[in-house]
Amino acid sequence: SYRTQKNLETFNITLPKNVEIVDPIGYYDFLHLMNNSCAVLTDSGTVVEEACVLNIPSIQMRFSTERPEVYDVGASIQFDPTQELNEEDIKNIFDKAESLRSKSWDNPFGDGKASERIVEDIIQRVKSKKGFDTHNKKNG
Repeated sequence: SYRTQKNLETFNITLPKNVEIVDPIGYYDFLHLMNNSCAVLTDSGTVVEEACVLNIPSIQMRFSTERPEVYDVGASIQFDPTQELNEEDIKNIFDKAESLRSKSWDNPFGDGKASERIVEDIIQRVKSKKGFDTHNKKNG
């Protein structure tokens, strides 16, 4: 993001030469880049979920996550940016990410067929004239 680029400049952070910074891009381009990556570094909960589904290792740079499933299946490494780390700690984090590149994991976010099941349910409700009013109605 532009905010990240500004902070890199503000805090005089130099990235390695093999890290390329690009301006924000569209979702499909982002998925293409992520799908062709060795690993993903992010502060986003959604990106670690997408990386997990794509079988791309990730390092999540957050104190906490709303996607603990990525840790349960071993798809992501948590990096708490509030902790002080030395060079050895950082090297260990990247070594762990590197070790994930040769692994695969089960997708903890479903089988990808929710839309099909929803459409089938709608079709059955229309065909049976059951309708969509399946909630209990309160009397009175």
